Amino acid sequence: YMAGLGAHYAVLVAEEIKPEHHSALTRLNVISGDEFRFFGIVFEAWRIGDSLPAPKLHLEVQPANWRLWVRPSQPTTPMQERRLRFWGELLGLLRDAYPHWTKRNPAPDSWIGLPSAASGVATYQPGFCEGKRVRVGVYVETGDSAINKRIFDKLHDQKYAIEEAVGEVLEWDRLAHAQASRISVYFPSNMTTDEEERWAEVQQWLVEMLGKVRKAFDPHLLDCKAMLEGGDFD
Repeated sequence: YMAGLGAHYAVLVAEEIKPEHHSALTRLNVISGDEFRFFGIVFEAWRIGDSLPAPKLHLEVQPANWRLWVRPSQPTTPMQERRLRFWGELLGLLRDAYPHWTKRNPAPDSWIGLPSAASGVATYQPGFCEGKRVRVGVYVETGDSAINKRIFDKLHDQKYAIEEAVGEVLEWDRLAHAQASRISVYFPSNMTTDEEERWAEVQQWLVEMLGKVRKAFDPHLLDCKAMLEGGDFD
């Protein structure tokens, strides 16, 4: 049906998403490009007391980092307006340095997501985080917690080679109690978007560091994607 309609999104709605369907939808999200999305939704009927049954939808399967692709709301605070301008300027610099990397638009959020060569395995995320810190993160998220940890461990096995390629010591956060995992490098001093006089300095660092991180990680992430598609992480 999806092919016949020329659709880019497919949603399976069922009383139960069986393991084989969960596996198939997850794999389709991993091997498909960013143009196609696959979802699995469980339909439930809930009753409170003697009320009539009411429908409830539970999202069981979704593309990795689906929240990155939801259209952001318009900025409503001065901070969001500054973030929107900061990311807009950064994305302009990135397009000048790496013309074919991304066509995404800025958002009023504390971070933005950029694609890796291994779609569905990881994204690169420049962002502002706690402690007035600025970082470039490699965010490993396939939609499956166990697979995320195995990919993180495989990357960590190559820690010294990757850090040598980046030229920096990285922070390796397996995030045992979270679904995803993250590897980060931080700007050497604290900074917030209030300090507009420092924007150019931080944006230049982000452009250079994103380029180094992308060059260092893309080959390893592609290896992980090949293993994932071959069933080696199952």
